[in-house]
Amino acid sequence: MPKAARRPKNLMWGLAHDVRDCLQEALTRARFPAGEFNLALQMILSRNPYARTVLFRSFGAPQSGIPVLHVRATAFEEATGPFEEADRPAANDDLDASPDEEPAPLLGHICEQATCYVNCVFLRPMELAPALVDQPSNMHKLAVLLYRLASPEHFWALVRAERSKERYALQDCEPSFSPVAGRLDDQIKQQGERSTARSHTARKRYGAIWLTAAQCGTQMPEEMGFFDVLEAAPLPLRQPLGDAVLEVLNDVLETLNKRYSLLRSCGLDPDDWHHRHTLEVDAKLRDHVKTRTGEGGCRGYSLSVSALRDLKRLRETAQALQRTGEVSGPHAVHAAFEQAFARLLGTGKAFAGFKTFQGFASMAFAREMMNLNTVAWNDTEGYEEPAALSEEEDAVMSEQLADLLDDEPFAREELAVKYVLLEAGINGRPVHRERGDQGVFADRTLARLVAASPVLAALSQDELREALQLKVAAFRDKAVRILQTNRRVAS
Repeated sequence: MPKAARRPKNLMWGLAHDVRDCLQEALTRARFPAGEFNLALQMILSRNPYARTVLFRSFGAPQSGIPVLHVRATAFEEATGPFEEADRPAANDDLDASPDEEPAPLLGHICEQATCYVNCVFLRPMELAPALVDQPSNMHKLAVLLYRLASPEHFWALVRAERSKERYALQDCEPSFSPVAGRLDDQIKQQGERSTARSHTARKRYGAIWLTAAQCGTQMPEEMGFFDVLEAAPLPLRQPLGDAVLEVLNDVLETLNKRYSLLRSCGLDPDDWHHRHTLEVDAKLRDHVKTRTGEGGCRGYSLSVSALRDLKRLRETAQALQRTGEVSGPHAVHAAFEQAFARLLGTGKAFAGFKTFQGFASMAFAREMMNLNTVAWNDTEGYEEPAALSEEEDAVMSEQLADLLDDEPFAREELAVKYVLLEAGINGRPVHRERGDQGVFADRTLARLVAASPVLAALSQDELREALQLKVAAFRDKAVRILQTNRRVAS
């Protein structure tokens, strides 16, 4: 019988291979080292070709301008989980270290966008595929393949995931099954009602997803994340992670990466837009936009994967129009998008969920798409500094920055950055000592926020200040560009 054809070795296959190698060591421990594995993932992603092709795909970020955090050994020793409360045992020894004390050895570098990628891709639950709601997802299948490698082999080798309206009991089970059942039950309680309507419908129609072995079973979350699978595993695993695990891991990463890569291809920063699935539409413009009911009964525009595919086509068509010289002038980008929209709409009633270009241009992400296209069309063009603000624009800058901070999805790792932005960008305090103020960097609140982050806590004082200043400057530049684009569109 001929051998099955091997998968082509594309970039995501390479990432799956590297992640599997990292998992191989982590899953042989008695307890999953979530914090250490999180940092290891970020270090893998910070290497090329991943940093260049996965993190910044079609986004135009110059490699020389990517902010980088230095990771020292203390971050690996002290990190206990991907997101812990502020009292986690992670202290920044470098902040209080004497000048003569040797810093911890440098283990590597983390590209700032790698943290965003882990948050958006690895830490997000996988939704059920629309056409396969009656089956477990690839994430459930990955869990089964991993758990089959546990001990005792005669019990775990029989484990499977299935949808069923039948209920299973935990009586007379292998002792190692009960802790796994407890962790999965905790995950279901934490998920609560946050799963999608599709999952609720599938559960009601086809029954729950069960992890079963022999005569026992326990329910699994409808939408599992990558870390959920690993943290519930019956550790330590006793067998190597083979090709079957690699195949399903590749499928999982390709699915989880889809929304991130489409946002990048649209010129949108996933750090801002990955979590936004239903966007509010101004009442005056609802005749221009196809709306739907989203989370919490909110009726708005669905920034779905399907919509993002159309928006990617819109951006590519606008790029082609400008490159061929069909549109030119000071407002060439706006004109290119308007003509591209007209072409793609054709005689149809709507394109990408918009009935008119006015409806598209009214959305915040559309303004960002058009604004970022004036900065860079592709990965080879460099970043340009935003133009200086007029006095009138500078007067409303603090208000604009405050609005952005309200909308910005800050991970726990970035609360220190938000604090600096609030104090320096809005309240007008100096970053360093000045005019009787000790400066934001001397605040105890900032020190506590830094200590709560395994990445920031591992930096020396100089490295910490450089990292925070880079992030603050990048965020302020984005606020300036959005403000100027809003004014151009309004005029």
